[in-house]
Amino acid sequence: MIPLRRASYCLLTGAGFLLGLEPFGFHGAALVAPLGAIALSRSLRRSSYARVLGWSLAFACAVQVIALPWIMIGLMNIARLSAGAALPIYFLHIPIYSLRFPFFFLGAHFVRRQTRIPMLYVYPALALAGDLWIFQNFPLYWGSLTAGNETLRQVAALLGGPGAAVVVFAEASLLYLALVFLKRRRLLSNRRFVRRILPGAALSVCVVLGAALYGSLRSDPARSATGELTLGLFQSNPGPAREELRNDPEYAGRALNLFFNLGLKAIVDGGGRVDLLVAPESAVPFFGTEPAPDHAGLYSPTFRGVVAFLARYGDVNILYNELTPATDTTHYYNTASLFDRHGQRTSYRKQKLVPFGEYIPFEAQMPFLRSVFPEVSRYVPASAQAPLHFDLKSVRETRSFQPPDESALRMLEDPEEILAAWPERVRAARTVYLAPLVCYEGLFPGLVRDLFDDPDKQPALLVNLTNDSWFGERIENHQHQDQARFRAIETGRFLVRANLSGLSTVFDAFGRPIAPPMAVGEVGVRLFRIPLVQDYRTGYLLWGDAPLYLWLSILTLIAWIRRRS
Repeated sequence: MIPLRRASYCLLTGAGFLLGLEPFGFHGAALVAPLGAIALSRSLRRSSYARVLGWSLAFACAVQVIALPWIMIGLMNIARLSAGAALPIYFLHIPIYSLRFPFFFLGAHFVRRQTRIPMLYVYPALALAGDLWIFQNFPLYWGSLTAGNETLRQVAALLGGPGAAVVVFAEASLLYLALVFLKRRRLLSNRRFVRRILPGAALSVCVVLGAALYGSLRSDPARSATGELTLGLFQSNPGPAREELRNDPEYAGRALNLFFNLGLKAIVDGGGRVDLLVAPESAVPFFGTEPAPDHAGLYSPTFRGVVAFLARYGDVNILYNELTPATDTTHYYNTASLFDRHGQRTSYRKQKLVPFGEYIPFEAQMPFLRSVFPEVSRYVPASAQAPLHFDLKSVRETRSFQPPDESALRMLEDPEEILAAWPERVRAARTVYLAPLVCYEGLFPGLVRDLFDDPDKQPALLVNLTNDSWFGERIENHQHQDQARFRAIETGRFLVRANLSGLSTVFDAFGRPIAPPMAVGEVGVRLFRIPLVQDYRTGYLLWGDAPLYLWLSILTLIAWIRRRS
């Protein structure tokens, strides 16, 4: 019966993750996940380290299979494998990218044997340390389980998304104690038990109530806004850019037409008021707008012409995704470029790449992996990058736009002609900085916080260009968005998410969508008015992870003092 009970803890945890995150967002179900982890750890307290390791891997499998089934879909698409062929690789992936679960259970087992510190303090610390220290392919923090509770989620403004794990485990610990007392009421008469548990329970109550109070009283960063901008974004959904489509003129033409027509619609619908037009990642895949003589086939004059024409025609700044050349002739940077209304282009190169999605780890040592994963891109990571900037229009007059005539459209084939005839435009006094995040980068709190290092170049908004078309049509889109919205809470900035395949929208500084997201598979345009919050500093921007490391250090010191002889 014991193995069956432990297996049920694993399955309940996987279900808790699935139902606690979007698209479901049931906070009550989310508490089942840490509760299952605590219950499994308690059931293993007299087991060997080998058995604890085995059950921790079973736990990781349950979470991955139940809560993250889309990883299998992505693997099938990227490796061009059938379900049967992808299954062994999928299960090999689990222990590699789920090491924080063995870390949690083995760490709890070690602490229990070596110290007398109550486990109510240990579980939140181990969950937090795993989220901070252990690499994950798709960062799914314990703190993400606050997503279904809008009030508790605001603690990310102080402690970051991973720091919310402390609140999650405080809630789960109280629930676990309540279940223990209901089952074994005689423990209440055990003074030693009560003396050891009561301080931890009281602290857990304080953590949960404190987080709820902070979340309900947190001030609105938009009150400190110093202006606003009109933003247009589009969702083109041309489908996954498979390698066999690289030289397909029909696919490239369709992607370029969607980019042009949707961008033109946003400009016309905005009536001359659009300050920033945002296109999703891979709206025009395989190509770039920077001439690259050493990278055959990379530069597309038509792509450059489309971007330049829209910027000139609409007097608008355009943020879009493209490929730019790396130092060698076979690799590229995944780049977010800003083509401003003055005809100038600046770029931000992606720093965090997706393993086996944008590059193959150890490919130089094992070149055969390229034949196993043919769809994996050949990107290289960039070093530290700076925010991009543009100027707002000094006057936003509503005006009607005449459809471009044939002579104007012929200019698309010659971008240099468009740039040569660029109209003279007065630069406005207001400069706006934005933090571009390419796809996966929206999941890393530290990377986003680094973009706020320069006090003179504080981003006024976050813009996440992403493409989820490789991973199915439902769960991954919602979970990716769910994780990224924590960056809005952490920074106190509005977050723009332009997703190629669905759920494009804008989140406010509380992580709430200001309009319903565009549906998965939808093709269309949205316009938004966004407050510009430039000088507001959340606790997380001020202190980062320092309070969390301080708490872990104090707890470690207490554990060392109270170690068993």
